[in-house]
Amino acid sequence: MTEQVCIRGLIATTPRQVVTESGLNVISFRLASSYRKFDPEKNKWFNHQYLLAMDPAAVAEMLMPQIQEKGFDTCKEYVEQVVVLMREKVQFAKDIVTQGIYFFAEPDSYEEEIVAKKWKENTNNHLLAIADAFSTLAENATAEAYETAFKQYCETQAVKSGELLQPLRLAVSGFGVGAPIWEMIALIGRDYIVPRIQKAVTKISFPKA
Repeated sequence: MTEQVCIRGLIATTPRQVVTESGLNVISFRLASSYRKFDPEKNKWFNHQYLLAMDPAAVAEMLMPQIQEKGFDTCKEYVEQVVVLMREKVQFAKDIVTQGIYFFAEPDSYEEEIVAKKWKENTNNHLLAIADAFSTLAENATAEAYETAFKQYCETQAVKSGELLQPLRLAVSGFGVGAPIWEMIALIGRDYIVPRIQKAVTKISFPKA
């Protein structure tokens, strides 16, 4: 029985006929292909999609050695919640710890660009008052509870929430962008958030012209 195989493409080498010891006729040649190169941006996209599809518990398990190596004392359940908040923001699982470092340790520095852009003469006073408002919430207060307390303060002080939202994020995390702010604050918890805000106020000064 004879089988026919159809191959479409550009022949890159001269076809060469070979007869095997059993008398079988074989045609040998190579097909050309388009130029290929490694695309790091596409690779990031694939890694990101893979990370989103993974079980957060599995990602947390994978991150635990990295977290322990940095000396952070935390449990897998907490890390799993960090994964849920951070995986939309990163391409690689390892970046959850490096870019979400504020989930495990308080900031030692604050983005100067955000300070220069967002800090006003009364920003620190507002932040201290917000810290006081947060301190009255339950230890396990929800993201909605923190958001409500913040908005209520802004309303009573007749200040736009947009003027204080990024300074609050900076005081808590040290960065101007990151995980969803209210979920981040609720996960870190009242007993860590309030001291962070108070510390930031002592370190950040109103930039004078």
